Amino acid sequence: QFMRSELERKRAATGRPARVLASPCESLDLPDACVATVVSTLVLCSVSCPETALSEIHRVLRPGGTLLFTEHVRSDRPTIHVWQRLLNPLWKRACGNCHLTRDTGQLLEQAGFRLEWVEETQMKGAPAIVRRVIMGRARKSDGASA
Repeated sequence: QFMRSELERKRAATGRPARVLASPCESLDLPDACVATVVSTLVLCSVSCPETALSEIHRVLRPGGTLLFTEHVRSDRPTIHVWQRLLNPLWKRACGNCHLTRDTGQLLEQAGFRLEWVEETQMKGAPAIVRRVIMGRARKSDGASA
């Protein structure tokens, strides 16, 4: 609730029109191709089926629409990845279905998004098993053929 309140406060301060939805990502109560931009922050790690969530985001985006995302992802360091796999079952139960081993970049591409910009960073102060983060911009095809 705190994060939603903070988002609403900052959205209001910008004076720009935006709508914050409180609906499951896997089942958005919106018509097809109705939004220009979707912002997803640490969501895809915890949805039950990221493929369904991304399909739903793809559905509601207009042709050429943008998905802005920030997600922690599986480590590219073998030792940490082993720990992520070992701890994942317990972590999911303790942390709201958060998965430690998802490859969000690959999931985005498989869902039909074109990755325009992706930056890898580290979440300062976070445990090593959730420290690797990607953020970026992905675009839905505009439907035009090349």
